Amino acid sequence: MNNEIIKSNVPRLTVCLRNNLNVTVGAASPLHFHDELELLPIYRGSLHCVVGDVDYTAGEGDIVFVNTRVPHYTYFPEECDYGLVQFRETDFIDGEILQIIKYSARFRNMEDEPVRIFKNRELFELLKGVIEEAECQNVAFDFYIRSGIFGILGCLYRTGILTNAEAMYASKEVQKIHSALSYINTHYSEGITLDEISAHEGLDPSYFCRVFKAATGATFTEYLNFVRVCKAETMLARSTLGILEISEAVGFSSVSYFGRIFKRYRGCSPRTYRSAQYVKISRGERA
Repeated sequence: MNNEIIKSNVPRLTVCLRNNLNVTVGAASPLHFHDELELLPIYRGSLHCVVGDVDYTAGEGDIVFVNTRVPHYTYFPEECDYGLVQFRETDFIDGEILQIIKYSARFRNMEDEPVRIFKNRELFELLKGVIEEAECQNVAFDFYIRSGIFGILGCLYRTGILTNAEAMYASKEVQKIHSALSYINTHYSEGITLDEISAHEGLDPSYFCRVFKAATGATFTEYLNFVRVCKAETMLARSTLGILEISEAVGFSSVSYFGRIFKRYRGCSPRTYRSAQYVKISRGERA
């Protein structure tokens, strides 16, 4: 499985925008994942996106949305024309807010299907517009693209495809557990308990659970394990530590439990995740 390192084709922006036209029957991309969100407007023909045992089919006028770090592959049962828009949502969010809310926003965004096939004319035209700007590169095209990406995010937030991290941060529920999120982000590797975290917040455990669930969409244990998995991802990719060592380093009590939780959130084992080959994607290649 490939972890694609997306090569930006817009100056000063970490985005990849291009058209893939006249894709031949039988063409396919290997199983891969990437840090970026991916949106594919389908102009003609059809495209299949496969995640695990689920085969998602998109036709003319559809938009394919693939969430970040979702292992998937695509294939084409007929000739197809489609666009490609890839960018990291985190590059367009306030950095201070991101430090607190990033894991809870990412958890919220994983609650639904990892791939969505839907129609939205406004979003379709925005996607086509930023791709056209990248291809034509008229004066100030990068400013138009930046504006377009914000418009795309606005559509994704408004339609519920993504959770708006900044709006989530401003909610009264998150403000009540703001320091708890910071505490977990820092002390995730320790044996944090519900009693400890609720005492840290000065709240009754049962009340803390209700507020935490309302704010994050997760129980305390689910959220803590998700943060640990996110931390483990980085260690699997960037360190030479063994699976057991990483499991212990991020706070899991056993390597088997770590493996089960990791697969629940990532759809593959830690070992498979680590074995991903890193490839660069340049203009003109399929996603």
